[in-house]
Amino acid sequence: MNKSGSGSATNAGIDYQQRVSALFLIALHSQFDISQLLNINDELNIKYVSYETAENVDDLNIICDDNKILYMQIKRKIALSKKDGSEFQKVIEQFLSQYIAEQKISDRFLLITTSDTSKSIKYDLKKIFDSIRLNDTGFKANPCNNNEEKTYSILETVFNNSYKKLTQHEPSNKDFVIFCKQVFVSIIDVETDMTTEKIAVMLLHSEGINMPSLVWNYLVSQSLYYATNRLSLNRDGINNTLAKYQAKKPTQKELEIQLNELLKPVILNVSELATGKDVFIVESFVEGLDYAIVELFRFDSNGEKRVKFEDDYVLLGDKKAKVIRRFSTMVGLQRYMEENQEYYKNKKVVVLESRDIDTVEETEVARKYKEYCHELLNKNTTLINCIHSGKSCLSASCYFVEVDYPNYPPAIGMVREECLLPLDRILGKPIIPQEDIRFPTEINISRWMSLLNKGQGLLKSLPEVKKDLKCKVLQVGWNEDNQVYAEYNYCIRKNLEDGSSDYLCSRGKIQRFSKYEADIQADCLNSDILKNKNNDNRLCVSSKNRRVISRPFLMKIKENGEEVLEVRSFEVCKYSQLLGDLYNNCDNYYAPLCFVIHKDTEQIFVIGDIVPLISNPFQLYLFIENWGEAGFIFDDHSLSVIHNDYEFDKHMRDIINDSLFPIIDPKFTSQQELEEGIVIREINKFIEEQKNAQPDA
Repeated sequence: MNKSGSGSATNAGIDYQQRVSALFLIALHSQFDISQLLNINDELNIKYVSYETAENVDDLNIICDDNKILYMQIKRKIALSKKDGSEFQKVIEQFLSQYIAEQKISDRFLLITTSDTSKSIKYDLKKIFDSIRLNDTGFKANPCNNNEEKTYSILETVFNNSYKKLTQHEPSNKDFVIFCKQVFVSIIDVETDMTTEKIAVMLLHSEGINMPSLVWNYLVSQSLYYATNRLSLNRDGINNTLAKYQAKKPTQKELEIQLNELLKPVILNVSELATGKDVFIVESFVEGLDYAIVELFRFDSNGEKRVKFEDDYVLLGDKKAKVIRRFSTMVGLQRYMEENQEYYKNKKVVVLESRDIDTVEETEVARKYKEYCHELLNKNTTLINCIHSGKSCLSASCYFVEVDYPNYPPAIGMVREECLLPLDRILGKPIIPQEDIRFPTEINISRWMSLLNKGQGLLKSLPEVKKDLKCKVLQVGWNEDNQVYAEYNYCIRKNLEDGSSDYLCSRGKIQRFSKYEADIQADCLNSDILKNKNNDNRLCVSSKNRRVISRPFLMKIKENGEEVLEVRSFEVCKYSQLLGDLYNNCDNYYAPLCFVIHKDTEQIFVIGDIVPLISNPFQLYLFIENWGEAGFIFDDHSLSVIHNDYEFDKHMRDIINDSLFPIIDPKFTSQQELEEGIVIREINKFIEEQKNAQPDA
């Protein structure tokens, strides 16, 4: 396997750690309260950030105002395991080492990870820590399903083993509880093109930073440097670092210097500088064939270059072949062939691969040559310009190349596509962020993130449903009569087959009833259980999604490894806010969302009989482009935020009563047909339509 591939788990993990670190640097610069990112109920304004510290927890440490310290372990993916030496065991042991050393109640230990991490970590472990914080004496009495019991058992085992290893003593239950109250699991999805990355760029833009996308990439790159050198940055430090990119209009010379510095991490991340081999497409030297693809070792055992050139020809033993294109990897060649498949589809092409070449990038020669290439790159003080024509590459299709052939001085830099020479060794095709800031400036970023943190409960669950159902257009129900705002004193408990229990929920919250309504609803559900006791339509819940669904449908949409539990009975019980704190997973099920409005009239924008709603205002421009391409006329626009579900319900009544269709994130084909989106339907009308559509028995 070629080690230069960018998809390895190690590289992805390092990149994620750099991105999270860069995000906190931006929060430090903008004085953004990171409690919204971490889902911690406390004001957290950063004073300084420490990388790869000498403390027991060494990924990232953050000191906030009032001397609140956050010790972070940053893992793109992590699995639950009690095995000694596992990632999870090492994380808990590092947290515990720091806890034992300092014994400070104000310290917090954070496992930062992504939505791609294991469900046992992002759901079950997080719930356990939250439960202990909410009720440190009675948390064991909280009903748990099998997965949660298993997760708790593993956590307790890892804690006990690590505590004994570090102290030579048995831990007490009090030690376990106090430690767990200080541990948090935070999900931060900040990878390329994700919402949090866009928010990071928008924060830079709002602080008056020129070229915010490039500055973001620069900070991601610098985070590796800071970590390698175990550095710390305070507010003055990050402010001084970013001062030169502040919004005063730079001179042409200053702009070139800034762009040159900011482009290096963009180019390096794309190319990864593969140095060990050459891949050519040449005019064929074999009779009867049009072209040949030739893969060659670049260096001999002494580190000397084996490949020789004469004008635009590569010398192949006693033959020479005219070079069409030259690449550093087979992947680059394949991309070129795909882009030009129409030309080559009727051509006769032979592929001549070298044996045992896949590990060539691991050789000492290749590694040393890479260092030399970095030196060449650092000598290039005009990265924004084509090394052949001197023209700017910022607005043109370009390649990142190495020049190493006769009659030209060695160089590394960018080349415009029309200037590319046959012997230019293509290292990659950099994607240079275009600084077209199309973010809606009327959106308050801090406010939006605060709303998003505990909102969009429905939308956060839909990507997996859309994937399972293999559809791009979903219809979801909205109940005009939903009593989610009612503060009744009763709720309904679901008793499950494994002995655990859960609660009947609506819109991501425990559903509250009057005593009269609760009794009627529980009786109805228990009758359904008796009716379907001996058939396959028994009511069940999944270990992840708490909705009560018939077994056949649940089996269709459940994920691999997800447990299906049969509901044995329903019973009425008193509601407590303690239960709400534990089981309510969002404040708002639909909101926050945005209407698109006409800027002058402030009227809601309507496409035919469709009212578009936007779930991510930072991607509005993508929908505007799609609507324009579909032929819908669109004038100056703005956004109006729906802050909560109460506002959402009010708007839905008006829209549906006007016989319009609210659709979240709609996209259209060129024929103006709905291609993608989430259609909001009044649930009772929708059910009636489905019944009427059923064929008569």
